[in-house]
Amino acid sequence: TSRVRLATEIVASNTGRRSLRWPNSTTMLEIKKDRAVEALRGREVWFNSYLRSCCTAMAGVCRELRVPRGVPEESAAGYILWLNGACAQLDGIGKCIDEALK
Repeated sequence: TSRVRLATEIVASNTGRRSLRWPNSTTMLEIKKDRAVEALRGREVWFNSYLRSCCTAMAGVCRELRVPRGVPEESAAGYILWLNGACAQLDGIGKCIDEALK
């Protein structure tokens, strides 16, 4: 049989499902797994970018309110930890502002 025939040969498995068999023995399951991993990496990059932009916005708020904040570690966990700390620092800021305006 030719290479093209091998590349497109459909093989029935014991369960009756059909899968495409490639010449280098890559299965459809492996291809789907690779695509899923790529999609997850893309989402991870998007999530990190989203968290970084949240930190940037929150850093601006902290600067305006003169609340000292360091620089977050560049990872999802670092961004979340930094945001939690900023929220904790800003938690009682409303009362402080109200008292300062009296």
